[in-house]
Amino acid sequence: MSSGNRSGWSAAASVLLRSHVADLRNWVAAIAVGYAIGVALVVGGVLMTLTGIALGIVALFHFIALRLGPELAYAIVGGGFLALGLVLLLTGMAVIRRRLPSPPPPRQQAEAAKQVIIRPATMRMVAGLDIMGSVRADLATQLMAGAVATLLLAWIVASRRRVRR
Repeated sequence: MSSGNRSGWSAAASVLLRSHVADLRNWVAAIAVGYAIGVALVVGGVLMTLTGIALGIVALFHFIALRLGPELAYAIVGGGFLALGLVLLLTGMAVIRRRLPSPPPPRQQAEAAKQVIIRPATMRMVAGLDIMGSVRADLATQLMAGAVATLLLAWIVASRRRVRR
């Protein structure tokens, strides 16, 4: 094997490895973004829930203090914040608990390896075979091949005779 082939294979393997590392980096980035969105939703949900509770307490206070009037407005706003906070909290938890996607398989890199490494190596190997030299056989091989051909012909004739009977 020449040093040119080694550097070609090394460069191809390096390109394939970098490609797969880039795929893995994108996969990890997608997971990180998903978790960041989930955490933001949970924080928003907690803040909205606390705001809803605070406004509910203020509304309850005004309801008790004034017995009707702005109390209903506070209660509606506080209940809205509370409901929104709970929805955000549950949605954020669902995003965080979701199943992780599987890492990307190196299919593209395997196909590229076939194109870059395996196919040229196979072509060089086939081109390097001395087909005419492999066809020439010594006397013993020629005698064995003749004996096998004779036995095969005899077996075919014998099996035909049995079928006809």
